[in-house]
Amino acid sequence: MLLQKIGAAVISTVMTITSMVCPSTAAKLESIDSVTKVRDNFYIMDYTYDYNINDIAKNGYLCTADMIVQVAGDFILGKPVQNFGCSTFNAVTPEGEHIFGRNFDYMDAPAMLVRTNPKDGYASIAMLNLDLIGYKYFTPDTPVTKIISALAPYAIVDGINETGLSIGVLEIEKDPTFQLSPRKNITTSSMVRIVLDKASTVEEAVRLFGNYDMRDLLTDGCTYHYHIADANGDSAVIEYVNNRMVVVYPEENEENAVDYQCATNFLLTPGAYDPNGLGQDRYEVMMNKLNETKGVLSEEEAADLLQDVSVQDEDMNGYICSTLWSCVYNNETKSVKLYLYNNFEDELVFDVFSSLKSQKQ
Repeated sequence: MLLQKIGAAVISTVMTITSMVCPSTAAKLESIDSVTKVRDNFYIMDYTYDYNINDIAKNGYLCTADMIVQVAGDFILGKPVQNFGCSTFNAVTPEGEHIFGRNFDYMDAPAMLVRTNPKDGYASIAMLNLDLIGYKYFTPDTPVTKIISALAPYAIVDGINETGLSIGVLEIEKDPTFQLSPRKNITTSSMVRIVLDKASTVEEAVRLFGNYDMRDLLTDGCTYHYHIADANGDSAVIEYVNNRMVVVYPEENEENAVDYQCATNFLLTPGAYDPNGLGQDRYEVMMNKLNETKGVLSEEEAADLLQDVSVQDEDMNGYICSTLWSCVYNNETKSVKLYLYNNFEDELVFDVFSSLKSQKQ
C-alpha cells in the first residue's frame, strides 16, 4: 500500500509537470505509449513531442522537470542518487571512423535508450538509468507506470547526436560544484541534453558549457566531469576544480592516428587534489591499450576494452555496483552498439536517424 501511494504521488507530480512543459496531450501520450521493453530491464522510447529546448537552453536550471529529476533519488530511493563509477574513451577505427566507448556502472537498475528529435535542435539517442526518474519499485510496463518516462530526456547520462557528437558524464567524489556568477544556472542532466541538442563539435560544446553556472545538487556530495568527442576526432574532458571550469584536452602526438583520451572517476586536471578519486586501475587499462595501438581500435576491439574495464558486484564506497550498459558510439555512422549488464554476446544496434521502435531487435 505504501509503495502504491508513493507511486501515485510521483505519477501525479509528473503529470502536473508534463502538462506545464508539454502542451499537447496527444503528443505526450504518443511518446509515453512508445515505451517498449526490448530485454529484461531495458526499454526504448521515441520521444516525439516538443520539449522546448530553446527555453531550456535560455533558462537553464529553471526547468521544473529537470529539478524533479534531481530530487527523485531522495524522494523515491531514500538517498541521493550517486556513487556510480564509469569509464569512457575515444579512438579511431582502422577505416578512419571515430568512435566513443562508454561503460555505465551503478547499482542494479533498469535502463532506457531514448530518441529525441527537437524542432530547434539535433536528433539524438541517449541512455539513462531509470532509477534517476523513479523506477525503483516498478518498471514502465503498464500505461500507468509508463507516465514517469515523460521525464526521460532530462535524465540522460550519455548519447550521440545526428552530427556525430557524443558525450558521457562520469562521477567525481568531490564536493558538489556550485558556481556563482551572472550566468544562467544549469544542472548535470540538462547540460548533457543541451549539448546533444545544440552542439556539433567539441569546440561548440565547450562554448555551451561556458555559458552556464554549473549547480550540482548539494545533497549528492559529489560532482561530475564530461567526456565529449566528435566526428572530426576531437575530444575534451570538462571538469570543475574548486568551482572553476577546466577543459582537459588530449596530449597531442603526431605518431597517433587520433588524439585519444580516457576518463573514469578522478580529476584529470594536472595538479588537482582528488584523494577520493576512483577508477585509476580502469584508466590505466584503457590508456595502456590506446597507447599500444596509437589510438586505433576496431569497434569489436573497443567492445573488448569496455569488457576489460567492466565491473561486476564491485564495492564502490559501500554501494555494490555492476556495469549496467556498455556503448560503442560511432561518430561517423551516428549509431551505437549496445551491450547490457555485462552480456557482450548480445549486441543491440541503433542509429539516430529513425524511430527506435522501427529498429527494435
